[in-house]
Amino acid sequence: MIKKIVIDFDKNTFENKQQKFEYYESCKKAISKEVNSLLDAPIQIKDFTNCVDEFYNALQEQKQPTNNLNLSATKLAEVLERDVTRLQLMENEISKLNPTKPNVEHYKIFAETPEEIERFNLCNNAINSIEALYKYGVTPAIQFTNVFKQIIYFSFTENLLKANVDFIKNGR
Repeated sequence: MIKKIVIDFDKNTFENKQQKFEYYESCKKAISKEVNSLLDAPIQIKDFTNCVDEFYNALQEQKQPTNNLNLSATKLAEVLERDVTRLQLMENEISKLNPTKPNVEHYKIFAETPEEIERFNLCNNAINSIEALYKYGVTPAIQFTNVFKQIIYFSFTENLLKANVDFIKNGR
């Protein structure tokens, strides 16, 4: 079996998904706080995409002993002046979000075949050679990358030479 080698990491996409997940988690906390502010006793919300119904069920359950008119949950909330407008907006917002925490492994790009591993090693050898020459004062590395731009590039965000993923994966 061939050992896979990590050749790159899609940091931007991962961070974007991570921020969206963190937003989802903050929405869950806000919904819990809102629901519990509308009730006499706090509850644990099981389904945040259905939190309005959970609120109504909890309200009806909590007010059961004093609900002599057998009012429906929505009517009971109206009579008790419990405004669920914000809760409905929050439910709509959280329904659009993905509750799955991103996994770093899903955003790694691997060299998996012998040909890809060979091209990856070729890129690393070129990078190491250019960096060695640069240490001895030979022409700036950026000029070498222009010559080897098909296989390597200079990442300005990371301030280093990197292997061209397209070359490694597709040979172009």
